[in-house]
Amino acid sequence: MKKISLFLFYSEKKNILRGLQALGIVDLNVNSVNSERILHSLQKKSEFKAYISEIIKIFNSKSATEQITINNFPDDISDQLNYLIQVFKNYNNLKSSLDEIKSDLATLQPWGNLPLDKLNQLKSKGLEIIFYSGSAKFFDQFDFQDLDIHVLSREKGTVRFVLFSWQKSSPSIPFQKYEFPSRTIEELEIELEFLQKKMLQSINEIAALNSYLPRLKIAIRHLNNRISFEEAKLSLVPHTSGDIFFIEGFFPANTFDKLIEFLDHHQVAYKIEQPGDTDSVPVLLKNNKVIKLFEPITKIFSLPQYSELDPTPMFAPFFTIFFGLCLGDVGYGLIMLLPAIIFSFKKKYSSIGQLGLVLSFSTILAGVLLNSFFGAAFTDFVSISSEITMFAARTIDGKTSFPAMTLSLLLGTVQILVAFVIQSANEIKRSGWMYSLKSLGTLLIIFASIVLAAHHNFLNLGFNSEFQIGSIPVGAIVTSVSVNLVYIAYLVGFCLFFFFNSLQFKWLIRPLTGIWEFYQFVTGFLGDLLSYIRLFALGLASGLLANSFNQIAFMILPQNQGVTNFASPLIIVSIIILILGHTLNLALSALGSFVHPLRLTFVEFYKNIGFHGGGRAYSPFKKVHND
Repeated sequence: MKKISLFLFYSEKKNILRGLQALGIVDLNVNSVNSERILHSLQKKSEFKAYISEIIKIFNSKSATEQITINNFPDDISDQLNYLIQVFKNYNNLKSSLDEIKSDLATLQPWGNLPLDKLNQLKSKGLEIIFYSGSAKFFDQFDFQDLDIHVLSREKGTVRFVLFSWQKSSPSIPFQKYEFPSRTIEELEIELEFLQKKMLQSINEIAALNSYLPRLKIAIRHLNNRISFEEAKLSLVPHTSGDIFFIEGFFPANTFDKLIEFLDHHQVAYKIEQPGDTDSVPVLLKNNKVIKLFEPITKIFSLPQYSELDPTPMFAPFFTIFFGLCLGDVGYGLIMLLPAIIFSFKKKYSSIGQLGLVLSFSTILAGVLLNSFFGAAFTDFVSISSEITMFAARTIDGKTSFPAMTLSLLLGTVQILVAFVIQSANEIKRSGWMYSLKSLGTLLIIFASIVLAAHHNFLNLGFNSEFQIGSIPVGAIVTSVSVNLVYIAYLVGFCLFFFFNSLQFKWLIRPLTGIWEFYQFVTGFLGDLLSYIRLFALGLASGLLANSFNQIAFMILPQNQGVTNFASPLIIVSIIILILGHTLNLALSALGSFVHPLRLTFVEFYKNIGFHGGGRAYSPFKKVHND
């Protein structure tokens, strides 16, 4: 990134800002401001989004009965919004009126068709007519004395009656009182039918607006561009004279020529320099097509600071291997492959689909190496050499060994070593070479300890020159390093660790602070390394659960002299158990296979590379041309 300081004349500031927005290169230091124009545009944008959501909802509800064409749909944003306001105002008014009519009908229907014309004549002569309802049992027990009561209906334990009284104040009785109806059921039904026709017309009109959604989305984009322009304009810092305005920003170094060409054609003064240590420099990740698939994983936690290395290329290979090792089943990998291929051809989800392809192939490969196919042995279906299934569990002389467990520890060791290399590189980039020497010393100590442990079969753990993981001669490779080289690595490593930690202190004090840091390093390293056992544990749990579903499914089938009868009608039940069981296991295992490598990346790996994070994403001041 390069830093640019712009000095704009008052008369040219709008033109230059419009040009910069069209260019879409510079990430301006924009303040969060709220002017009347911005608030007005934000309100319009919110209303457009709400109306678009309602249009899609009504269109998808299939309530429209006919397709109509709107010939007078406006082009201006304000006119479009006013049109939508009017259409939905009519729709909401009709909806309220319909709800009111339906409520009145629901209230009036139990009373039946009342002769309102005759009742109104009686009311005009001073007769009070009051409608009541209540419990039939309570009604029969209540003493109405000399009140003039007429029962209209009795049903389901409810009585409805009317009270006639010549007194202006109606008597108080403990029953539900109803307002005197203003319209008959017939009148309400006629109005209901009329409103339903009007509502249908309104729904048809709103559904027809679905064809104008692209134009409405364009309106939202215009509003977004207007908002960003106003924010940039209000972020200009005026000089005391008021004639010159100042603003800073950042741009990618590879766009230098394009930006200079623009600036040289405008009346603007500028200064381009390297970003300072105190600058909040935006981060733009640059990776190849494969590594770019893993960038969303990086963004789940945080972008790196501008002064840090991008960890994505470093953790992507490990994440892929870890995912495959956790799921580790050829059958599950093949199932994942199908949706991954489908998503790969959908533009919106292509990156997710391509990441799914990578993880699916990793799962299939791990399944072959672990000899697993839907929880059964892969070699039961395909004839392959045992050297290929090198990491599968093996039982020799009654003892079962799990090469996948030691493989998990080996991968953890390699990732931690890589992490310290990255930490050293980060310190060089951030603070200078002297700050990288401690992590380099840590790396040498770990390396020397591993080699020395192999030479002396530390604690008789079997980690010696004959130690193998599958068919990989790990012990022979490690012990090929001479012991003399180990001692040299120890000497250099301890010197770097104890004399180049806490560089803010003097030389004599650093070894003392190094003792505490060394204790933290040893305990932390062992804890981090053991965390990688979860890769093996999750893969083992997934395989055992898959195998359990297989046993349950085939257990119910009848057997004749040890031969399973697959022609039995119970095979249908077995198939259902297999489908449901493996679907559940795949869902849980796939989730765990994503989460656990994620945790190893964000906790163990990020801790050992000294990841700070908190980077700000590169967001250039530009016009939005698509959704």
